Amino acid sequence: MDMLEGAIHAAAPGATFIAPQHLDISDPGSIKSVASTIAYGTMSYYTGNITNTPDTIAIFPQPHYWWQAGACWGAMLDYSHYTGDESYDDVITQALLSQVGPEFNFMDARYAGSEGNDDQAFWAFSILEAAERNFPQPDDFIPPWLDIAENIWNTMVLRWDNTTCGGGLHWQIYPSNPNGLDYKNAVSNGGLFQMSARLARATANETYIQWAEKIWDWSQKIGFIDENFNVLDGASSAHDCQDVNPLSFSYSQGIYMYGSAVLFNYTDGDDVWADRTNRLLQASRSYFGPFPNSTNIILSLHGRNDTDDAFNFARC
Repeated sequence: MDMLEGAIHAAAPGATFIAPQHLDISDPGSIKSVASTIAYGTMSYYTGNITNTPDTIAIFPQPHYWWQAGACWGAMLDYSHYTGDESYDDVITQALLSQVGPEFNFMDARYAGSEGNDDQAFWAFSILEAAERNFPQPDDFIPPWLDIAENIWNTMVLRWDNTTCGGGLHWQIYPSNPNGLDYKNAVSNGGLFQMSARLARATANETYIQWAEKIWDWSQKIGFIDENFNVLDGASSAHDCQDVNPLSFSYSQGIYMYGSAVLFNYTDGDDVWADRTNRLLQASRSYFGPFPNSTNIILSLHGRNDTDDAFNFARC
């Protein structure tokens, strides 16, 4: 029996599967049962351990993207941590370690054609979760989770570009992928912001909090965070970021919000970060009930190819 099949068979007999519409948020057992249903459904899409090749381990079948796999494994890691269900832990570990790349920084040449700064950041979030949860890592030949997260940060911060827009990360990394190469976007810069905040808390290294503050200040100055604390999508570096795209997406809002909340925690309740976190939270209300038939339901839009991506990401 392979690792994936073992995980599913281990989860199924003891699990009580409850559909999300029957969730009782006042009952911890109900919450765990619904989470188990969703986790089981998520893993049903994954066949990487069955095919068990370097190109399929950790990766979900098309039309899913590499970054979405990173987000999914982070969600599965959170599921394990919050529910205590370790059924999928071996699968999660294998998936995360399979993508570290030769320099242990998630810069794998196999994905150079699609890896942007935002894609790398999503894998970094999952690695940071592993570090923050003290998630076991059985391979002594690979650096600890926190070291890997710092490696990722070190590659990203070197790509901070002061030649246009007064700073900021571009969406794309490689010149061979020109789609978006001249676009500086909120999700990439928010990703580096959140990573900096979490690394500051984990290491107490002042360099990280200085960078978090720098990225926040730049994001506000350039207009990615507007006066109402809506996080807007991005702008063209070819126009010195004077043409901010007014579209706003929930994952960008959430990325900045979480980073801000981490800094509020790390600074022992600093009023500045308390205010920023609260205002980002209040601005996120625009994603709940934007249409008469979706009152109090979050509408998760998050980037280009919205229809397909939103459908795929909802699975994870």
